[in-house]
Amino acid sequence: MIFQLPIHSSEKVTDVYMNKCDTDGYIVAIPEIHWSIFLPANGSTDSHFQHILQSLMFQLFEGNAESLAKDIIKLLERQSFRK
Repeated sequence: MIFQLPIHSSEKVTDVYMNKCDTDGYIVAIPEIHWSIFLPANGSTDSHFQHILQSLMFQLFEGNAESLAKDIIKLLERQSFRK
């Protein structure tokens, strides 16, 4: 599934790809910043948020990694990727 989220500022959006894997997990990717992550299905929302945030902080030179991580978690929850 492809979604769009603001990145760097509210005026710029980027595509966010989410895929539920057969191996009990999820892949989230943002090709524009060359970023992707695997999240295990049995992880908690808090552990997923921390994992995403730490990964994004290495990748983003501009923008708010914490805000983007929160938006990704919201997308996961809204799309029923998480139980």
